[in-house]
Amino acid sequence: MSRRLSIILALTVLMSVVGNGVAFAQPSYQAKITELNYPRAVGVNSPANIKVKIYYSFLPAVTVQTRVKLLELDTNNQLSVSQIEFLEGSNIRPFDFVVSAPGVGKIWMLRALVEYKVGYTWTTDADEGSKDFQIEVKGEFKLELQGLPSNSWVSIDLSNQTVGPSGIFTVTLPAGTHNVEVPKIAYVSSLTRQVFKEWKGGYPTPSRSVVLEADATLYLAYETQHFLSLRSDVTANLNGQDWYKESLSATISITPTAIRESDFLGVLGVSRVFDCWLREDGTTIRQPTTLITVDRPQTIHAKWKTDYGSLYMLMAIAAVAIVVIIAFLLMKSRRRPPPPKPLITGTSFGVPLRPSSAQVAPPLLLRVQPVRAKKFCMQCGAEMDPAAVRCPTCGREL
Repeated sequence: MSRRLSIILALTVLMSVVGNGVAFAQPSYQAKITELNYPRAVGVNSPANIKVKIYYSFLPAVTVQTRVKLLELDTNNQLSVSQIEFLEGSNIRPFDFVVSAPGVGKIWMLRALVEYKVGYTWTTDADEGSKDFQIEVKGEFKLELQGLPSNSWVSIDLSNQTVGPSGIFTVTLPAGTHNVEVPKIAYVSSLTRQVFKEWKGGYPTPSRSVVLEADATLYLAYETQHFLSLRSDVTANLNGQDWYKESLSATISITPTAIRESDFLGVLGVSRVFDCWLREDGTTIRQPTTLITVDRPQTIHAKWKTDYGSLYMLMAIAAVAIVVIIAFLLMKSRRRPPPPKPLITGTSFGVPLRPSSAQVAPPLLLRVQPVRAKKFCMQCGAEMDPAAVRCPTCGREL
């Protein structure tokens, strides 16, 4: 320690002059400001972050006390001072400050000052050891929101305001914290809407707090959605009717694809069958399940046709059956022989004989006139009156 003190004292003697008692830095010592970052404007009473980088060059193996100050020029007040750093050799060293802005709007004149201690005196390089700068202290700031739905609204601290057709909203607000809310869903039309996605920068909800310390521009992301509407001439299950992101492909389907008629025709097998999807531009899609690109609001109709196939088949079967029956009856009627004519014969005695039973026609098919009974004499064979008891020819008594 005594050796280090001896070196410091020796250097102090070399760099000091006797006269008015003012010590100044020798060329072997240097500390200058190389970079200064600060906000160009802040709100009243708002914090201001100021970053100062210095370059120093001191003798090797000799530590030099170094510090940075922030001064307010118009009042000459010291706003902040860094901790003392013990530096040696050459390097770059950053210093960070957070100071509070004045409570009134003004042009805030400031100075950053780097000092190092040689001997017992704090020294500042005349050329680049200090830098003056200014910050505008604002009582109000401009807040701009971009990406809003056209003709929608914005709520600023529970006060609703209208957004124009451009989707850009601008307002002037006092410095400080404000609650900003935008619509979650904004309808462009009954079948087109814009849905909130996020504030760019990582805020996922429509409502957020905004701290205004300077003019700010915030960006929002909205998703355009269209409604896909499905209609059907026949009551059926329509799948896929919903809101879809613009340019997204949607799957639509219909079940069942065949429905039997509810009246007597349905009993006979007549059905309504899915025919096609009819789009607004007149194009048709035959498949009951298909993909649709939702690039605009659309209404798609399911068209049906009547299927008489089962009825036609039933009628054909009935017609064939009738033809078969008629043909069978005709063939059967042609095989039946015609009814025989009645045949009457007699003996040499003139006694009539009745037709044999095999030759008698059925009562419904043949009618025979009754034969009048005749009487003949058994002796001479003469014809007699049926009531006579004696033959008029031979006189024989019967």
